[in-house]
Amino acid sequence: MGFDLHGLAPKINEPEPAILKQHSWASMPKDVHDDYWKANDTYEKANPGIYFRNNVWWWRPLWEYVCNICDNILTQKDMEKGGYNNAAIISKTKAIKIAARIMKENKTGNLDKYAQKYSAAIAKLEKEDCTHCNGTGIRNDKYVKGKCNVCTDGKREAWAASYPFSVENAIEFAKFAKESGGFQIC
Repeated sequence: MGFDLHGLAPKINEPEPAILKQHSWASMPKDVHDDYWKANDTYEKANPGIYFRNNVWWWRPLWEYVCNICDNILTQKDMEKGGYNNAAIISKTKAIKIAARIMKENKTGNLDKYAQKYSAAIAKLEKEDCTHCNGTGIRNDKYVKGKCNVCTDGKREAWAASYPFSVENAIEFAKFAKESGGFQIC
């Protein structure tokens, strides 16, 4: 599952390439597939306010961070809705303020400190019993007979360790938010 954020009125720095106007995903001939996606990537990089995507693992820690540093910008309802891909809308004014706050946090070094603290907390998590083998290291179910294919010794990384956070991802989100004209979380 992913979180797709779409700018409501994105700033357009570079015009849309002709190939993107000529073809849609459903009707695209195979011989233009690679050129289409290259053009799309180039267009979105030049116009960061159009689209931002994170899978669930990356989005939840990023949104939690945004909520922590922007609790005087976002309402409680904004914060709650942002954790789901149910078409929540963040206004242009709030998007610009979020971007500015993230960039200020980056400039002061607080964003890097947060990322380091987050990583350290994840590293300290104790391993958990593997639920696939009930902590034995051996499976005997309809999928696997013998050594567990999920763990090595009946233990696995804590579930929370699946949720990464990075400075780079936060900055990419800030660039998107700044130029999005407000955004919708889908």
